[in-house]
Amino acid sequence: MIADVAHSPDAFAPAAIQFGTDGWRGIIAKDFTFERLIQVAPIAAQVLEQTYGALSPNRLIIIGYDRRFLSEEFAQAAAHAVQQAGYPVLLANTYAPTPALSWAVKHRQALGALVITASHNPGIYSGLKVKGAFGGSVPPLSPKQFKTN
Repeated sequence: MIADVAHSPDAFAPAAIQFGTDGWRGIIAKDFTFERLIQVAPIAAQVLEQTYGALSPNRLIIIGYDRRFLSEEFAQAAAHAVQQAGYPVLLANTYAPTPALSWAVKHRQALGALVITASHNPGIYSGLKVKGAFGGSVPPLSPKQFKTN
């Protein structure tokens, strides 16, 4: 039997983008989409520059990803969007754990990292973690900084 929820158009409407601990997570293809990511990634880079620009001798943004479905492709899309916004990008050439990308931020003296991962969430999720110039988690980004659905 098919649940009534499957017939509701609201069941497929994306949730608002909300940044919590370490970033934004959502169900792949519903909440976390290429369209939304390429809007959010450059804004996250701008926030990193505004917040940590004084700590970094360059504007480099490191972008990495985990082994989840489409993570590499999401990372490539984010890298392109951030580069189009005028930031130099170092895109990981393979999947890596988030702590390795935090280390790379410190080692390369980057503004920060954007990591495609949903951490401990179920496999249908993906997400965007934002790491600051010090390599650690940044405070949740304000919904006011993101004018997108």
